[in-house]
Amino acid sequence: DAYTWAAGIALGWDKWQDEDWEKRHVA
Repeated sequence: DAYTWAAGIALGWDKWQDEDWEKRHVA
């Protein structure tokens, strides 16, 4: 969700969200 997305960006998850983002945060 939006909160998880914001937290992810803050933590620097942008380096792995490319692929798994759709699978792990599809909701």
